[in-house]
Amino acid sequence: MRNRMCMLDCIVIVGIMAFSGCATPAQKKQLQVHTEDIRGHEFETPKSAVPSEGSLWTDAGRVLLFVDMRAREVGDLVTVRISEKPTGKLYAKTQTSRDSSIEAG
Repeated sequence: MRNRMCMLDCIVIVGIMAFSGCATPAQKKQLQVHTEDIRGHEFETPKSAVPSEGSLWTDAGRVLLFVDMRAREVGDLVTVRISEKPTGKLYAKTQTSRDSSIEAG
């Protein structure tokens, strides 16, 4: 009886393995990539006024706060400097003691 149960279990396991090999693999879903035109914030440069004769302020001395001419276009190089000063401390103190005694009587 026990031998028959073992044989039946083996047949069932082999059958499951055979049929699982016929299963089709799950289809991978294609992710849709949105390739919309993405633009950052763009600031308009104000038009310079025509300087009047005798003016103290000139266009050469003007500094715009929100306009940076460095790395403005696609493909411009940007240098990023990362400065790290990692510190660490390694301290280990181990203290062990043992007290044993034997009495025989």
